[in-house]
Amino acid sequence: MKNIKVTIENCYGISKLEHEFDFTETNSAYVIYAPNGVMKSSFANVFDDYSKDKDSSDLVFKDRISLRKIIDASGNEIDRESIFVIRPYEKKYKSNRVSTLLVKEELKKRYSEIHEKIDSAKDLLMKELKKNTKLNKVEDEITSAFSAGKSKILEILYQLEDSVSADS
Repeated sequence: MKNIKVTIENCYGISKLEHEFDFTETNSAYVIYAPNGVMKSSFANVFDDYSKDKDSSDLVFKDRISLRKIIDASGNEIDRESIFVIRPYEKKYKSNRVSTLLVKEELKKRYSEIHEKIDSAKDLLMKELKKNTKLNKVEDEITSAFSAGKSKILEILYQLEDSVSADS
């Protein structure tokens, strides 16, 4: 896919936007930089809706007819699976498609396999700890004891492993 033509009308505050993105070798990526409140999140919302096959609309003027077209140079809709929206400022954001950001296929596969193993090992450890401690929310108890957020559980476990290994 070398070009993508985007047409947006009355979607999330964007009254009208038409642009053709050229993804030939010299232009393989675009960065949209603008002050807050200009349209970056609205643009991302439109693409996120498209990727999820969900209608886009205007949140304020609900009676306005919305239009969203994202097509290739031949006029065909682009594959919804080829769109990946990275949400800023969402602390709990998680996607099973994060590994698609890596360039090499073998690295993507290795990254996914490693993270699946880590998640499985963590889940198994939490089950065992739950069984042995009789606590329902072991992960919450651990992060609370170390004054950390739940997203820091792996770092805490890593530190504990170092402490236990050093004491042995």
